[in-house]
Amino acid sequence: MLDLIAPTAHLRSSWLEAFREWPLDGFLLETGGHIGYSVRPSARRRGVATRALAALLPRARALGLDRTLLTCEEDNTGSARTVERNGGVLEDVRSGAYGTRRRYRIDLDGPGRDR
Repeated sequence: MLDLIAPTAHLRSSWLEAFREWPLDGFLLETGGHIGYSVRPSARRRGVATRALAALLPRARALGLDRTLLTCEEDNTGSARTVERNGGVLEDVRSGAYGTRRRYRIDLDGPGRDR
């Protein structure tokens, strides 16, 4: 099943590399976050997103992040569970131009995280 992860999971490294101190502002702060992933419909509800996100967190740490911001639509319970299973803590829920989003933080320096 790991072959399902590689084509769909990605770290937004293009903009991460552009900012030395990793600031989030505008769209990324309100809607996007540090990490984005998608799972094709035929592979959903099999833990693929949970494993994809788990695989990305050490890479984010290697890029120098000590925590990440992830967002999902307020009614997307599957995505919310994925983030929570990977240590995500709900920071807040915000409404904006792209709808209502749940915003989570994951501490990359916590116990069990690769350094």
